[in-house]
Amino acid sequence: MLARPHGILKVLFQSVRKCRSQIHELSSNCRSPTAKSEVILKNSRCLHTSPISRSWWEKDRKGGYNFTRASVSRKQMILDGLKELKTEIALWQQEVREKLESDPILIYRPGEVDVKFQFHQPKDLEKWVCTTDSDHNEGYSKASFDISPSGYGLFHGTLCNRVPIDGKIKRSGYANISSMRARKSFKRDSYHDWHPYNMLVMRIRGDGRSYLINIATEGYFDVLWNDVYHFALAESSLIFHPNIQYEVQLGITDVVLGWPDKADNRNAYYSPGSSTSEYVVSTKLLKNPRRAYRNNSEEFNLIGFRGCDTQNFHQTIDPSTAVIFFGQMQSKKILCWNTKRHFNPDTIGVIYESDALQFVSEINMDAEGYLWFHSSHLPLIYLTDDKQLNINDINSRTFRVKASEAIEGTVCDVSDDFKSIH
Repeated sequence: MLARPHGILKVLFQSVRKCRSQIHELSSNCRSPTAKSEVILKNSRCLHTSPISRSWWEKDRKGGYNFTRASVSRKQMILDGLKELKTEIALWQQEVREKLESDPILIYRPGEVDVKFQFHQPKDLEKWVCTTDSDHNEGYSKASFDISPSGYGLFHGTLCNRVPIDGKIKRSGYANISSMRARKSFKRDSYHDWHPYNMLVMRIRGDGRSYLINIATEGYFDVLWNDVYHFALAESSLIFHPNIQYEVQLGITDVVLGWPDKADNRNAYYSPGSSTSEYVVSTKLLKNPRRAYRNNSEEFNLIGFRGCDTQNFHQTIDPSTAVIFFGQMQSKKILCWNTKRHFNPDTIGVIYESDALQFVSEINMDAEGYLWFHSSHLPLIYLTDDKQLNINDINSRTFRVKASEAIEGTVCDVSDDFKSIH
């Protein structure tokens, strides 16, 4: 699909906002042969027999945010295109070379991290765009994205919440960096083939602010052009403390899935990190993006409370027994719950308790039915200023236990369920 010039897109947005009298004036000019070129330039189109009907409204791919872009003459666009011809030919040659070599990755080994974006040279910044509210006359924030003296990407600026006095803008104050859309040679649209991956890993140095990650998935139809999925880093453990380097892994974690029903839908169990409660939602809702964005809070159900001092940051499920295991932080315990029973303190069992569980940073099940959980002192040092790391102590521990043996004799024991059936 050929992209239209930016100037026409700009005028298209402006023409929609014209008053009614101007629209009548433009429609009358459509009948005048002398005004034909001027009217077409303003994107007020008469009937036409081309595949794209000249009488229909065409949505702006930028959602109306092209009005700040300066219009470019056709001559200047041709000159700019000739300057980019050498770069496009080099990119096309690289695509042909990769096609002939045909050396795809056949096996993706678990735990490997492939670098997609790095910021070591100024040319690496050409793949990114820095935007603030002041760029669209919607605020007064200023930001830049440069290479730091140490050779890394530096996103810096001033965030201002002052609202412009124009009667339209109600909230203001944002700054972001966005990657350019993936494309092939000669401006052909493409996409990032990330289907073998399940996490987005970012290595950053904190500045004490919370950030929002947006994954844009531009669809084929115009109503899907600006679809964006949001991932908010709002949890207290994810607030980046100044001058501390982090490796953030963004993915679907700590949401455990129960057994499938006849329609292949499952219950998704989740718990906020600062809460003692447990919630559930059906994957029937989560698998439908259009429905998930609507006001359907009644489908996210509170199933119960674990009790006092039972905040957990991580949980996992044993797929063979449908028993969920929780890694507690305050009580220094590993708890269990049989999903076939009610959720309350009486139905929650303890499989392990020790002072060695300072902070359960990971808890997972493997394919052989073993429950693994890891305890570390490092998160406590990040979250508290007065605690120091003692290198002479054991600051990291890893535990393993057979899940079926760990729940024997507890309220989570699944053998009681089979006894009740027989």
